Amino acid sequence: MKRRPIRKKTGAKEKNGLKETTIEETVLVDQDGIKITATDLTYSSYSAVLSLDLENNSDKDLDIICGSLGYCSNSVNGVMIEDGFFNCTLNANKKAKEEVSFDFDVLNVMGIDEIADIELGIYSSDDDYNDVYYPISKIKTTAADNYDYGKVNPVEGIKNSGVVDVLYSSDSELYNENDLKIVSELLVKKDDDLPYLLIEVKNDSDKQEIAYIRDIYINGLQVSDSTWSGTSINPHKTALLDIKPDSVFDKEYWTNYGINEVSSIGFSFYQDNMEGDNETEPVEITVPVKSEGSEPDTSGDVVYDEGGVRIIYKGFGDGEYSMYKYLMLLVENKSGKSIRVDEENSSLSVNGYMIGSSSMYEYIDDGKYYAWLIEISNNDLEKNDVKSLSDINEIEFDIELQDKDNWRDKTNATVTIKPSH
Repeated sequence: MKRRPIRKKTGAKEKNGLKETTIEETVLVDQDGIKITATDLTYSSYSAVLSLDLENNSDKDLDIICGSLGYCSNSVNGVMIEDGFFNCTLNANKKAKEEVSFDFDVLNVMGIDEIADIELGIYSSDDDYNDVYYPISKIKTTAADNYDYGKVNPVEGIKNSGVVDVLYSSDSELYNENDLKIVSELLVKKDDDLPYLLIEVKNDSDKQEIAYIRDIYINGLQVSDSTWSGTSINPHKTALLDIKPDSVFDKEYWTNYGINEVSSIGFSFYQDNMEGDNETEPVEITVPVKSEGSEPDTSGDVVYDEGGVRIIYKGFGDGEYSMYKYLMLLVENKSGKSIRVDEENSSLSVNGYMIGSSSMYEYIDDGKYYAWLIEISNNDLEKNDVKSLSDINEIEFDIELQDKDNWRDKTNATVTIKPSH
């Protein structure tokens, strides 16, 4: 790896609490005709800025990408960080200059007072969407050799930052598989925003791992059965993963489901590697941020009750841009098996008139409760003289309940709801 000095400084200048450090020119990528070189580290009023020279000596036009939503593997001083984005269209046999920046506020909150090293995860993509992921690139600064990495503690940095209020803190080790660990949990609140959960994850292995969060629960009520996040964590690095309950499940619907405040947040956690080998099966984890109020509210009209499965009517909510209304239901599964619940296509009617509707089929494990939303077209309601919720006298639709592990074991039924206004 060829390096040459860029500049030298004496003394330790600071910008917004960050001591200034410098780098030597460092080749980050030199593969398949692609060469990327870090040339300088400077400091603006708001961020540390890393300058890059890019060369494409191949015969392909490429996009060179770093820090994207789909793949972000950047770190500073051993802490994974979402800053450092660039996306450069680099045609064959052309060059370009790029900059990646790291916000002072983000670094300060993480407890970083000077930059000792930066890692970048860079990849290229051609016109046919063939991606090449280059080895993680590391740049050391003038502070690296004598830097005390043990003092970098993002959790303590957040606690001491004054940026958020800490409502709950625990150093419980909730997961430990293949050298990937969940080592602490924080519930924090910023200004008038709703509280959200931060999870500290450490990768003590020698390989890059992806930590996945899915199947989110609020106070014991499952509000999502899809993947919430997948975060790449470099070897021997730490990441903070977040779960924002109101982003998973709109705050407008909380009251209908009896959620007044967050008492517990649950999720499934598993890990994978860059080859997609699915290294572990999902593990259910619950963070009890309060000692009470972690049971779902099962009040309401029971509109289906067969074979250990109950469906409870919870009211209506407005959808995004007021194009839709959401029929809110709670599904309680005490059938002794995992089930799939689905609304039959083109089966929903309001006051006897067929109405356009849409919903996702949901998988619900035994002993679980799920917030099931069915989307109903406002336009169809208005065409059929339903101007307000008080005009709805009857809702009817067909459902299918299926054993998750035996598709032949299924039940079909019609659900009828008569809202009381």
